[in-house]
Amino acid sequence: MVRDVDIFELMKRSYELLKRNLVLFLPPLVLTYLAPVAMGIAALYILVPVLVIAGNSPTPIISLIGGGVIGGIIILILGVIIFAAIIAGMSNLNKTALLTGETRFEDFKTGVRKYFGRILGGVVLPAVIYLLLFFIGVGAAAAMIFSAIKGLLTPELLQQGTPKVFEGGLPKLFELFPKIGWPMLLKTIFRVFANFTGVALILITLAALIFIFTLFWIPAAVVDDLGVFKAIRRSVSFVKGNFYTTIGYVGLYIVAQLFTGRIFPGGGGGGGGGGPQGGYGFSLVIPPALEAIFQILIVTFFALLLFAIYADRTGKLQPVRRRGRPRKETRR
Repeated sequence: MVRDVDIFELMKRSYELLKRNLVLFLPPLVLTYLAPVAMGIAALYILVPVLVIAGNSPTPIISLIGGGVIGGIIILILGVIIFAAIIAGMSNLNKTALLTGETRFEDFKTGVRKYFGRILGGVVLPAVIYLLLFFIGVGAAAAMIFSAIKGLLTPELLQQGTPKVFEGGLPKLFELFPKIGWPMLLKTIFRVFANFTGVALILITLAALIFIFTLFWIPAAVVDDLGVFKAIRRSVSFVKGNFYTTIGYVGLYIVAQLFTGRIFPGGGGGGGGGGPQGGYGFSLVIPPALEAIFQILIVTFFALLLFAIYADRTGKLQPVRRRGRPRKETRR
């Protein structure tokens, strides 16, 4: 029977592996610095031609809007592809480091070739679900507002000669306020706000549960070499069997992020709001580059820890190996 290692022991093991495999910091560095530069260059070469074409078009506004939408979609697709490729290589680095004790850049390239397709599919699928939840929230808000306005415009009120709202626009709507009465208006606004808050809480809870139960789908896809849907199902069953460990992992990550926010107040740009000024009489001033380095450390460490938890709980985690050749016995 495989004994589960304590999460703090896994943190220690992840730290040791990071010290011995500095290449693990490469993917977060690329995501933080090189990927934005590449995206900026791509946007330049996509949007500037759109601007030139629109400037020489007989309908410049329509051409600019249409070209901008198409260019934005192309940039978005390119960004998703770059992100999926980096995550695929990063995942194979983590897997190899945990299972063999060391990893190299060649493992990154192998991961991109081997896991890019499934990582891309796994990135798009949750994004579609979250986008659907977002549109459900927007639709619910619009329906509540429309229903509230319709409820205020009673037939008796319309028979008094009040202008129709949809013919007169918003200025005519404001003319109705004195006739409706401010108590009724405030009551309606409060009801809409309360109902939408309830709907928003439900949608946020669903999104959080989806995130938590699919947290380990990438380790499952890479470590167990599974397809997207099988990896998601494996992640759901894994979280069910290791729920408290998963919550502990998420909690530690949140604490690390909050701790970073306290060290780097105002987003790392100086002693902005929320900084530890208190009784010290000064605010922390830390260069933004130092915050970026700290974030890279956090992302790299917790990505490796995520794989370590999955590999340990599935019985695939190997002891950390030491580099170097074994010492020869000294003859006496």
